[in-house]
Amino acid sequence: MRRSTRRKLDVALLVVGAIVVGLGAAFGAFVGRPEQVRSMWATAVVGDDGAAEVTEVIDYDFGASTSRHGIFRVVPGLDPNAPVRVVSPDAPDDVLVTAEVDGTRIRIGAPDRTVTGTHRYEIEYPLPGVVVGDQLAWDAVGTEWNVGMEVVEVHVVAPFELDDPACFAGPAGSRGSCDDVREVEPGHLVATVDGLGAHDGVTVTATRGPALAAAPTAPGVPGPPDDPGTGPLPPAVIAAGAALLAGGLVLLLVRRAGRERLVVGAGGPSDAAFGPVGTTPAVGGDGFQEIRVDEAELRRMATTDFAPPEGITASQGGIVLVENVRPEHRVAWLIEAAIEGSIDMVEPSDGARGTNMTLVRRAPGSPWTASILDRAFAGRSEIELGRYDSAFASGWRQLSALLQGWRAGSDFWDRRAGSRRVSATILGIVSAIVGLIVAVAGGALAGLWGPPWLAVAAAGGLLAGGGVAPVVAGWELYVRTPAGSAAWLRVESFRRFLAESEAYHAEEAAKRGVLREYTAWAVAVGEIDRWSAAVQSSTLIPAEAGIGYVYMAPLLLSSTSHTATAPSSSGSGGFSGGGFSGGVGGGAGGGGGGSW
Repeated sequence: MRRSTRRKLDVALLVVGAIVVGLGAAFGAFVGRPEQVRSMWATAVVGDDGAAEVTEVIDYDFGASTSRHGIFRVVPGLDPNAPVRVVSPDAPDDVLVTAEVDGTRIRIGAPDRTVTGTHRYEIEYPLPGVVVGDQLAWDAVGTEWNVGMEVVEVHVVAPFELDDPACFAGPAGSRGSCDDVREVEPGHLVATVDGLGAHDGVTVTATRGPALAAAPTAPGVPGPPDDPGTGPLPPAVIAAGAALLAGGLVLLLVRRAGRERLVVGAGGPSDAAFGPVGTTPAVGGDGFQEIRVDEAELRRMATTDFAPPEGITASQGGIVLVENVRPEHRVAWLIEAAIEGSIDMVEPSDGARGTNMTLVRRAPGSPWTASILDRAFAGRSEIELGRYDSAFASGWRQLSALLQGWRAGSDFWDRRAGSRRVSATILGIVSAIVGLIVAVAGGALAGLWGPPWLAVAAAGGLLAGGGVAPVVAGWELYVRTPAGSAAWLRVESFRRFLAESEAYHAEEAAKRGVLREYTAWAVAVGEIDRWSAAVQSSTLIPAEAGIGYVYMAPLLLSSTSHTATAPSSSGSGGFSGGGFSGGVGGGAGGGGGGSW
């Protein structure tokens, strides 16, 4: 993959990472807001007979739920035939009243419609037994609610004074007191509780006092509670933007740190590329100095060189160009072995191209060549390419390992770059994970408590984006040494010659006896198609110049791959995969509720 293409991919991955961070913050704002009762306001207007007319105003937040039809209430002691009135200004308020074992169930909502967000439900029903004898005990909030409540406000209005008022909040049997309980006027008791948990209840008690000339007026229904939350969109945009900003800045820093090193003199880059590969002028001598250049700048420095670099083979030159070992580099090595005289590459006897070809062992070759050919041929004199051969595959893997070893052991790449990339990647992963967690938490906090917490989502975005950048672009930290940059310039300059070659270039190479060598280089640097076209467009190149190598090179790329790759095997698998005794509860009413 070309560096420019890889960089475009890095930017795309960075954008995807920023989107993921934004979605994480939105997810936090969405699911961080639990299903709960935002506010419950309940009033019991008690009559002389001890029964009460109860009004409940429930502001129900469905939170992250996406498939709720409405809410339900279960009220112990409520006659299922009693009149029940339900009103909702912003949600379906169809009512179904049924008798259940634990009380009368009031289901509110439409089976064919769903709701999200916060909606208000007003419920009115008669409740007997709120006052028994001289004792008032009302479970204003029962312990069977399966969601928590942010704010609870309870009113009791009676035609008599309410002596010794008390309010208990907590789980069943708890004697924990409410946040505030008081008689605001004779016969009017008010109690408030903040932060009531699921399955916590509120019970109000009092003793009947002297009768009043007139009962107090029942309080009016309050307005809806304020929603301080931001919703999911603001934290998503803030976190994603912060991630993109930090990621872009860190990406530029990584690219700056990944610039190539090059020694140049008064003559510019031509001084750096002059001479055999691997020879680098001393910095400070004769005006030579080391500079840092981006890959694009280095590419602009390349010219067109009519001869391959001295000091490296074609297979090595291909590795210098792309910085890793590819199949075409191994094929170039095979062609060089044939040029050396260690093997012959024989086309099918019928002369039909595109079918199997044969490798024939002719000589041991150099020690490096011999070690690979000995393993590939395994005592044989011939190898027919095109079908799997385990010995050839073993030699082919050894060749790849030796070329990788040459790359790692050469002086063309900074050997400390690997450790720098590992460190940057580890820090980046940690930063990205922590940042994503912080962004999700910031989204949740902003969704609950408002804009000030957007700063947390932004901080998470900065951490996450700054962490993603070195993970996706850490490869930029693999930099060449000055000798490696000079070698790249020489190889790239010769590649440009091959990419622009015409028939007369191929004819000149044949005259100088280097057609085979140029063919190996064309394979190694990815220009075999252009070089083949140049050779085939000429009618003056004799066969003995090595024109057959040009025809066989493309076939070698496919046939060696088939010979070195074992056929896949099929198989199957699976995976195995009466009286009130004090505390919460025991009064009239109570029960619970939730969504459905």
